[in-house]
Amino acid sequence: MEKLTTQQVTDSINRMLEKNASLLDEEKSAEFMRIFGGGRFVDGVYVPLRNEKIKEALRLQYSETPFSQESSVIEVPDEDTEGQQTEPGEHA
Repeated sequence: MEKLTTQQVTDSINRMLEKNASLLDEEKSAEFMRIFGGGRFVDGVYVPLRNEKIKEALRLQYSETPFSQESSVIEVPDEDTEGQQTEPGEHA
């Protein structure tokens, strides 16, 4: 299967939003504009999502998750195993 590039995904989303602005309500549309630098109509003209902003947002999202690659120990909050630590993929 062919992998999709970020640009292909960005282009597809832009086509959908440009054809049907009602896919996003006003609040979501404003949020897209804030995060991705586009994705909404301004003064009657569609401002496209910017590929570099999507890449940046995805990098930030993955680097801020508690299960990033740097995380090697997962705490198991279970009353029987309280305080124990488990390696990823291992069950307590």
